[in-house]
Order: sequence, then C-alpha cells, then structure tokens
Amino acid sequence: MTGSVASTESGVGERRFRVTCDSLVELRWRLAPHVQMRSERFGAIAYNSREQRLTLLHSSAIGHLPGLLLGVSAAAVELSALGLTREQLDDLLAQLWNAGILEPLAEVAQPIAQPGTESQ
Repeated sequence: MTGSVASTESGVGERRFRVTCDSLVELRWRLAPHVQMRSERFGAIAYNSREQRLTLLHSSAIGHLPGLLLGVSAAAVELSALGLTREQLDDLLAQLWNAGILEPLAEVAQPIAQPGTESQ
C-alpha cells in the first residue's frame, strides 16, 4: 500500500489518549466528531473543524474508510475489505490518529494528563 497524509499545518498530530493494547487494529475506532471526510479520486479530504485544518489523504484505500469504520468491531475486522495487512492497517490507523482524524473509543483509551494537572 502506498499512501500519505498531508496537512495544511506543520507539526500537527498529538495523541490525546493512552491506549492499552499491543496493536491499534485490535481497537474499535471512529471518525473524530469534529472531522468531516469526503472521498476524492486521489483518496480523501478530511476537515478538522476544531483545529480548522484541511488534510489531504493520498490513498485509494482511505477513500472507503468512512463507510467501513463504524466502531462496532475491531478495526482489523471492519477494515478487512481494504485488503491491507495488519501491519499496514496499524500504520494507517497511527497516521490518522496522529493527524487527529480518528480516535479510539473511550472504553479502551484513557486521556493523557496535561502537564501540571496530575493528581498528587
């Protein structure tokens, strides 16, 4: 699989959750609530309304993502129609998570404490 994620902002992408699992494909994922995604012939365009950021997703596989990723089953099951290996799916999920496009469902993710807010 070839693909890339390009954004209108440099240095974007921070994980806001700590995930307790060995592989991202074992988790259930959803499109972040503040993100709209539209399929294009080159892949897809994602708009993050919270950060006012447009992201171009260059992969034909990504264009099918919104219809497949429903958050009902593990990503490995829901995205099996893409024909990607577990490693490729893991890389894809990590890129989309870092870009703020996807987020894991709350029961498997815990918010990462911001500096200075840790309980003593």
